[in-house]
Amino acid sequence: MQTDLAPPFAVHAAPDQTIAAGKRPDWQLIQNDGHLVLRRPGMSDIQAEPFSEMDTPPGRKVAARIVGGQGTRLTLHYIHGVCRTIAMGETFYFVSVILPDETVLRGCGALRQMFGPGD
Repeated sequence: MQTDLAPPFAVHAAPDQTIAAGKRPDWQLIQNDGHLVLRRPGMSDIQAEPFSEMDTPPGRKVAARIVGGQGTRLTLHYIHGVCRTIAMGETFYFVSVILPDETVLRGCGALRQMFGPGD
């Protein structure tokens, strides 16, 4: 089932809260003022506005438009499974972030923090 989200997208996380992170390479996805911010050491931050989500058999897929990216987007895949991270201190879903250049970042993420109940 796909849901188109009306702007502004209601991300259910406190400002500047990490909602996904990974290692090798290090990266962190943060919710900030209604945007998602992808942070990677030594690189410029990427801001994106989520606009749709879709439940698929392996998990949830979220598409976000990159701010100032002339229509480019990044995609998040939340995949069912157990992913533990010391930095975030809990058990999460596996997450893949796919960038416009097809780079894939893998890590752990908290789906329940991004979306409200029943979403």
